[in-house]
This record gives sequence, C-alpha cells and structure tokens, in this order.
Amino acid sequence: MRLVFDTGHALVLSGGTDWTLDYHVTGPGDDSWLDTYKYDLDGQHWALRDAAAEEPFADVMGAALTDWQSTFNEVSEVVGLRLWFDGHEVALTLRNGEVAT
Repeated sequence: MRLVFDTGHALVLSGGTDWTLDYHVTGPGDDSWLDTYKYDLDGQHWALRDAAAEEPFADVMGAALTDWQSTFNEVSEVVGLRLWFDGHEVALTLRNGEVAT
C-alpha cells in the first residue's frame, strides 16, 4: 500500500515475510518501491489500483496527517499503523500477511 501526500512524499507499507508490518517514507518522484512488484509469475503480476475514493481513504483526502502510532503484537513486533487526519483515524493492519484497513 502506498499513501501519497501533497508534498509528493509517500508512506509505503507492506507485509514482511515474518508477518510484521514494514513501512518507510519515499521522496517526491521516488518510484523505487515499485521494483518489488515488477515480476511475472506464469502470467500473473501485480496490478496497481487507486483506492482514494474508497473507505476509509475518501474521508481523509486533502486532510492533514496530524499523528500516527504503530501497533504491536504480543512480542512487540509492529503489525499495524494508526494514522490520524484532522480527527479521522485510519487503521492499517496485517491480515494474512497483507496490509488491510
């Protein structure tokens, strides 16, 4: 999952092979995060999709990110991220190794 902000910076989130949440910030114009998804396995490949008009993202489009907090599992590994945009919370968690809302 990739969240792009008005500065051009983006927050890239993915499920790690150990079922923890990996996330990092990329700068404007940095598409290096796409390299992970550029493969073809027997004709199958990743397809990008814009989810800006879908819940929970539609409610926070254009709002400022005001706070964020990692969420942890029972052994203190990061497994989620809670983001607040002008009072609206977007909770991102891992489900079966995939980032979900």
